[in-house]
Amino acid sequence: MIGKKISHYQIVEKLGEGGMGVVYKARDTRLDRFVALKFLQTVLPATTQDTVRFFHEAKAASSVDHPNICTVYDFDETPEGQTFIVMGYYEGKTLKERLEEGTIPPAEAVAIALAVADGLAAAHHKGIVHRDIKSSNVLLTADGQVKIMDFGLAKLRGQPQITNKGTPLGTVAYMSPEQARGDEVDHRTDIWSFGVVLYEMLTGVLPFRSEYDQAMIYSILHENPVPVGELNPALNQGLARIVARALMKNPAERYQSIAALRTDLTSAGDEPAGGQTENIPAVKTLAVLPFENIGSEKDDEYFSDGLTEETITSLSKIRSLRVISRSSVMRYRGSSMSTRQIASELGVRYLLEGSVRRHGDTVRITSQLIDAEADTHLWAEKYTGTMKDIFAIQEQVSGEIASALRVHFSDGTIEDIRRRATENSEAYENYLRGRYHWNKRSEEALRTGIKYFKKAIEIDPLYALAHAGLADSYNMLGFWNMMPPKEAFALSVAAAHKSLELNDNLVEGHTSLAYGQLYTWRWEEAEMSFKRAIETCSTYAVAHQWYGNFLLVRNRLDEARREFQKAQELDPLSLIINTANTWVDHVTGKTEAAISSLKKTLELDADFVPALEFIGKSYEQLGQFDDAIRHLGKAHSLEPTPGNYANLGHALALAGETEKAEAILRELLHPSTDRYIPPYSIAELFTGLGRREEAFRWLDAAVQAGSRGVAFLRVEPRLRPLHDDPRYGKLLNAVKL
Repeated sequence: MIGKKISHYQIVEKLGEGGMGVVYKARDTRLDRFVALKFLQTVLPATTQDTVRFFHEAKAASSVDHPNICTVYDFDETPEGQTFIVMGYYEGKTLKERLEEGTIPPAEAVAIALAVADGLAAAHHKGIVHRDIKSSNVLLTADGQVKIMDFGLAKLRGQPQITNKGTPLGTVAYMSPEQARGDEVDHRTDIWSFGVVLYEMLTGVLPFRSEYDQAMIYSILHENPVPVGELNPALNQGLARIVARALMKNPAERYQSIAALRTDLTSAGDEPAGGQTENIPAVKTLAVLPFENIGSEKDDEYFSDGLTEETITSLSKIRSLRVISRSSVMRYRGSSMSTRQIASELGVRYLLEGSVRRHGDTVRITSQLIDAEADTHLWAEKYTGTMKDIFAIQEQVSGEIASALRVHFSDGTIEDIRRRATENSEAYENYLRGRYHWNKRSEEALRTGIKYFKKAIEIDPLYALAHAGLADSYNMLGFWNMMPPKEAFALSVAAAHKSLELNDNLVEGHTSLAYGQLYTWRWEEAEMSFKRAIETCSTYAVAHQWYGNFLLVRNRLDEARREFQKAQELDPLSLIINTANTWVDHVTGKTEAAISSLKKTLELDADFVPALEFIGKSYEQLGQFDDAIRHLGKAHSLEPTPGNYANLGHALALAGETEKAEAILRELLHPSTDRYIPPYSIAELFTGLGRREEAFRWLDAAVQAGSRGVAFLRVEPRLRPLHDDPRYGKLLNAVKL
């Protein structure tokens, strides 16, 4: 097309293309000016509907004479029948391009937003709904003007319907909920999209993000975005309120006109920064310390631990209460620290202490609620009953704690707390035993836990939590290569699906399902399941941690870091979460930062194997092989799995101790070996030895075997020596990375 003359327009250069058209810069030879010509896209044969929609774009834009709307001069077609629009040509950049350069200061963002609002107000006054407001459709001209472009999806009042009802049109990230559903829309859909653009300008990110359209649509329909004030604390209250109101999912709760929104925008700068944007009760913080087992049977520790975890789970359902997760509080079992010290370490104000005495079928529970800041007791109570009363006692404890704290209950919370997972106390006991062993994470303990979960299910087949516990157990066995991963994750996904058939609002079930889907490379399904889990219970730390794993392997590193940090806020002393929180630094080469964080984790527990594994790998990256070998050797001595042995072999290979590395390789591959040998770990060891052909052969085997390590192909530093080989790209394609 370059150099071609169409009518009296000489094509000069191509400017860009979108879903409907290709845009060229041209010289108007009659009036001696530059214009932009937008041609209907012709990669596929144009339908009558396409042509009609293209004509409506020209008609819509040309009907509004406004300085903030791109001027349309004409609508014509070539002798070959190709339609095109003649528009004003402007030097400048799109708002999207401006955002890619860096954060936009609030004052500049407001100025741009006011101009866009003015243009939209003029369009709405003419009965035109744009339906595709987004940052790439806002042009910032070189002389400081703001222009709304691309009315390709615009709808005029009285215009005939040219799209099928139920078919969403637009750019997914900017779609309103009604637009995403394919419902009929009005001017309020533009107000939503305007809110998305304003959010993007004020925070630098979109409120709803995903690699997959369906996952993003799910978020738009069911989830609330992170408030702009959390992402930009310096933002004033007025702007935060405007964004929140523009993004109300119900159109009736949004601004009812762009003019009303514009009025608020003009006065938003007068309000101070950093305040509450809505009249929402402040979140209170609580830690439930391990219930002390004061009975005569040491074996009853599973029961006291289980009551601790169940109380945490119950109270976590109250959205105005932030409850620290189990793994952090369990570190204070038998601690001599003062309540004020514990509260300070956990970052909470309130502590719940308790004890459990069990004798036969009789249970006695004592609880007390402490305001650690004021060092006062707010409430204390004793409960006595039989095992059949345990559920009623737990409900009473949760209710009285909430009452003492005067927390706000959102709709359905009380019913949710009272909803019992099982009515059978024997099934419940087996579930508690299963969780007790699952939390130990060793292979023996996980397999013991499976026996108890299966016993609970045998007693009560409708016990959804027990099915979720079974799924969690298989997930861990698969992740740590304690059984063939394809087998483990298949069993996990099946158990998780069963738990959700029984209770679709079970956060544990959605989280377990997502984890199994992640390591079977069903990326879109996994993200949907993780988001459903977090929507169900946003305070479940494991969901945020495992979603962070997902985002990490997808190379969405900033998002992964946020999820790991959220998990850490909910469970600040969790060893595995603290370890996971170093992964982004590890894979991005911020190795010293990763090592510093891992050292702090090892101060909490010098024998925590995952932290030893990751700090050893980090020392490898720095070339500090003695430190790497020391830590990886310790990890293997504590947990002598084939994967840990291969890790040690890799470090030895890089250190030049080839004979020792080869000896480990021979031992792992010896025919008499009866343990599952993860082919991915063998591939890493061959990579360390510089044996590229064998490395690729074992990576192929790892893909066939469904090794969980394959999920990390895009980000694992150990495999970077293979990246320049075309076969590596084929491996990435094989697992849809």
